[in-house]
Amino acid sequence: MGQVVEGLRALRALAPEAPVEGPLDVHPALVAQGASGPYGTALRELVLGYIGEQTLARVTFFLRAPPVNEVWFFGGFERKDGAMTAMNIVDVGPNAQRVILSKAGSSYTYDLTPQGVKPEDGQAFYSSGAVTFATEEERQATMASYLRVENPRRYVPDQLPCAGCHISTFVTAEANRKYSFDQTLFSEDRFASPGRDLTMRGGAADNPSSLRAFGYFDRDPMIAQRTINESAAVLEDLAARFSGTQAP
Repeated sequence: MGQVVEGLRALRALAPEAPVEGPLDVHPALVAQGASGPYGTALRELVLGYIGEQTLARVTFFLRAPPVNEVWFFGGFERKDGAMTAMNIVDVGPNAQRVILSKAGSSYTYDLTPQGVKPEDGQAFYSSGAVTFATEEERQATMASYLRVENPRRYVPDQLPCAGCHISTFVTAEANRKYSFDQTLFSEDRFASPGRDLTMRGGAADNPSSLRAFGYFDRDPMIAQRTINESAAVLEDLAARFSGTQAP
């Protein structure tokens, strides 16, 4: 790992566009130079020098069904002795978790099968109607639940079903827009990273169709809050374990 960190730091010489600190976003050097530019080419070579078929242990997938309806499938496979077996997802099992989105105007409904309500039950935010009919106490409890789902200090991905992380960015933002929660109520649940900018870039918080952890709608980046938080946690760990305090 130390060699990877040093390699990433060395790549800064190829990325004069990049700020030292800032919110998680598409890397400025990749935006300016393109993926096949000097920085992108060197980054690809560095990554493939350490990660490839020889180290592949797990494959997860996020599948969008043909666009008649907004339907997604989440699942994964684990590799053991060269063979792939379906992952046993928490509170879902070895089969894929399906999400169907219905929306009309400002209303939305996510239909999750299986629902995957352990270890955190987010059902009160599965639809705009459910949020409306929930009590204030239920809304606060559900908000706290999603903030814990987004918090990598509370759960690693193996401890959560898939869809909760992927819908959390939009449903929490939408609930906050409607009910203006007192954010001090959630200090024990929310991820915090002193000195790191956890501001969200892109339109994931405003688009119910954005279930991506990190991806694009056309040219618009969609970055989930869980991804932002995980990235900050990784940078904290690297800074603590390796010399130097700047991000790789």
